[in-house]
Amino acid sequence: MTRRPGPRSLCDDALSQMLAGGLFGTLATVRHSGHPHLSTMVHHWDPDARVLRFSTTADRVKAAHLRRDPPATEEPAARPVRHATAVLTPLRTP
Repeated sequence: MTRRPGPRSLCDDALSQMLAGGLFGTLATVRHSGHPHLSTMVHHWDPDARVLRFSTTADRVKAAHLRRDPPATEEPAARPVRHATAVLTPLRTP
C-alpha cells in the first residue's frame, strides 16, 4: 500500500494566498437528518478581518441549516477543505 503524506499546516501568508486565489467553492451544511447539504457558492476572502464571506438570502435552506448548526465546511475546487463556524449577519444596505 502506498503511503500518502498527511495533512500539513499552512503559514498565515500561504493560507491567505490560497483563500484569495479562489472564487467558487462548495459549502457543506448538515440537514436535520444528519446528511450533508451541498451548495456551490461564490465567496470572497477578507484577509484583514480573516473572514471568508458568501452571500445568501434568509429563506434559503443553507441559511436555516447554519442558524440551527453553525459549523460548516467549504471545499474549494482543487484546494484543501476548510472547516469553520458560520456567523450569519443581516444584509447591510447603503
